[in-house]
Amino acid sequence: MARSMSNRASSLDKPVERHQREGGGAEVLIYEPAMEADQFFGSRVQNDLATFKESCDIIIANRMNGESDDVRKNIFTRDLFGSV
Repeated sequence: MARSMSNRASSLDKPVERHQREGGGAEVLIYEPAMEADQFFGSRVQNDLATFKESCDIIIANRMNGESDDVRKNIFTRDLFGSV
């Protein structure tokens, strides 16, 4: 599990760091159920999916799945293989 979390964190660090470095302007909220920390690179971490979805106007996702069907109109993804 630790290795998986490390891979996930590494896919997040560059975009989050760049957003902050360039002055972003929007709050970044990260959904990661396996992360125990409250923050990641200064951005809040949410580990409850329902709370995360209620808190976001737009969601940027690596992959689509059935858990995100109810907020599909708010999701931006480059998922070529998702079933949604």
